[in-house]
Amino acid sequence: MKFARLGAIGKEKPVVMVSETEAVFVDHLISDWNRAEFEAGALAKVAAAKLDALPRVKVADYRIGS
Repeated sequence: MKFARLGAIGKEKPVVMVSETEAVFVDHLISDWNRAEFEAGALAKVAAAKLDALPRVKVADYRIGS
């Protein structure tokens, strides 16, 4: 599972990459990819979600955050 943040500076949202060019937003499951979320089970929450049912977005349409 690859994850990233997409969006404007200061407004990035967590995503899971489903291919090199597409991702799904998971901000309804977790607030961000950070230590607090990882300690609270972010990976398990995202792994248990039905990501295939979520709309895909083109990564090229967004800024890739750090």
